[in-house]
Order: sequence, then C-alpha cells, then structure tokens
Amino acid sequence: MCLLKRNHNATVVMTTFASAAPMGQQHYERALFAALQALDSSVQVTSRVIRSIRSRLEGDVRMPLSLLGVSGIVAKASAAWAYRGAEVVHRCDLRLPPALDAAREVVTIHDLAFWHFGDEGAEPTSSLRLLNRSRLVLTPSEFSARECRQVLGLPDVRAIHNGVDPAFFSAPHLTHRQREQWGLEGRYVFYGGGSTQRKNLRALADAWRYVAAAVPDVVLVLAGPEDARKERLFANVPRARMVGRLPRDVQVSAVAAADALVVPSLYEGFGFPAVEAMAAGTAVVAANRASLPEICGDAALLTEPTPEGLADGLLTVLTDEERRQGLVARGAIRAPHFSWAECARKHLAVYAELLAGSA
Repeated sequence: MCLLKRNHNATVVMTTFASAAPMGQQHYERALFAALQALDSSVQVTSRVIRSIRSRLEGDVRMPLSLLGVSGIVAKASAAWAYRGAEVVHRCDLRLPPALDAAREVVTIHDLAFWHFGDEGAEPTSSLRLLNRSRLVLTPSEFSARECRQVLGLPDVRAIHNGVDPAFFSAPHLTHRQREQWGLEGRYVFYGGGSTQRKNLRALADAWRYVAAAVPDVVLVLAGPEDARKERLFANVPRARMVGRLPRDVQVSAVAAADALVVPSLYEGFGFPAVEAMAAGTAVVAANRASLPEICGDAALLTEPTPEGLADGLLTVLTDEERRQGLVARGAIRAPHFSWAECARKHLAVYAELLAGSA
C-alpha cells in the first residue's frame, strides 16, 4: 500500500524508493510516517515514494535511477523535481539524490551491512561521498551511529530507536485453521527474517540438529521470503519447517504462540523481531552481536552466534521454564520503551531544528 499523502505544500518531505518486497526499512518508513501524522504539530510531513521510469510499482515520482550515480546534472534535476515544495528533505534511502541544500536534509541509515557483507548489495560511491555534505544522519541504534562515525567519518549522527507495532502487545491466539494451514501445531521456535550471510542461518541449521535430538517435540518454523540458500541449508535438518511470508496478522499471532524466537544474526542495525517477540510475551534467544545487546538488554538470552552457543541458548529456554518465564517478564517491561509515538516526536524535533537553522 502506498504511503503517499498528497500535500505539495508540506514543510518536510520523507522520500524513499518503491519496494516490491517490503522489509525492515519499509516497516520503519510506514510506521514512522503514520506516527508523525498522528502528532499535533505545526510541522507538516508528507511522504513521496520514488520509482524508476519503467517500474510498475506504486509511486509518486519517476526517476532515471541508472543515471543518478553517473550524472550530476540528472541527479540535481531529479532532486529538484522529487523534493519540490520541501523546506526539509528526509531521505530514507541513500540511493536517492541528495537535496540541493545540504543544510535542509536529514538522512536515515539503518546499518552498514553493505560495508561488511558482499551479498547485501553496495551503496554507490557517489552516495557515500555526498553523505559528508548532509546536515545530519539518523540511525535506529547507538551501534549503527558509532559505525557511521567510525567507518564513514560522519560528524553529526544521532540514534533514535524504532518502535514496535502495538498489535504485538495484544496478539490474538492462532486459530485452529491457521495452525493447520501454516503448520504451526504444537511447540515451535520461530525465526522470521532473510537469508543473507549476516543472518547466520548456517549456524542456526547446525544448532537445530543438536536441539532436535535433545527436545523431540519442538519444531523450528522459518518464516520470511523464499530463498534457495535457506532451502539448501535446512533441506535435511530434522523438524525444520519453512512457511514463507506469513500474512501480517498471522505472523503476529505466530510470534506470540511460539515457545521462543531466535535471532542468530551476526549483524543487525536494530532487530525488529526481537522487540516484537518481547511485546508478544515470547522468550528471545539472540546473538550477542552488533545492536542486539543494546536493543535486547537483559530481556533476551544472549549467546555466541555459533552452533554450540545458539543450541545452548535454545535448549535453556525450551527446558528451563523458570528461565523462560523470567525472559518473558523482562521483555514485557522492556518492549513498551520502543514506541513509534516517541520515535516520531524525536524525528519531529530534528525537523524543527533544521527548519530553525535554515530560517
């Protein structure tokens, strides 16, 4: 569904690329925009979704995307058209051309996965170079903020934690039909995410062999986009079930009904699944890496991202009910701190600062 709210007299314009497969970045954009619209503020915010000239995806502005990184004239002309009427531009994707006035621009960088892992794509060199002229950069964690300062040498980087979908706090039970349809009967551990190298699914597959041998009545449910790498890794793993992309309402209930949720990632800029599980009352086992310790605090069992470490963590929450309930209780305390309303208020303060500086 398109984010756009057509208001060309808006003071702040959020911009992003159209996506055929929405993931964490798109979830941030939609949830933040909705929260900003709910605030009572004199600062008006609108959103524009950019698409390529030949794209059939929904969007508001078309751009010659293949030329943006090689032609400064095309990039400037595209920026002038895409950001028309904006007093402040909030770029939510580095591939978009920068605003013509750097003092009136803020950029969100979720993480630097592309810097560390070859299968995460590469940001155009021109995008990284032009970041140095941006007024400031926002990230969803202090971890990502530190990386942007240290790796990219950016001077003004600020962390604003993402929120959590309120639906997880009151997740309904899975219906009998949903359990049958998606193979969610009985006890299970839930994984919801991608299949790139940083997600560390090879270690999870090896870990699950240990777990399956020790706890014979639990299934590993893997949700998320279909991917040949994931299929190969788990093809011969006992009691590992791939369910593909779940409808949002089913995923909310599936997380709440799980015995545990596992985040084995080597690298995350935030970690939506961990926070969502806390809100849903589900114990979290997460790798002790990147932003996950910051986001999870003491409300998750943090492990080494090795087969042995992940197996030990999962076996603990599956066999020690007191420990599992302790994690659930701490998660219930921690999850409400991740609020989209608070996230929106902090973004609004940034916009107001830029507006004051450019007045």
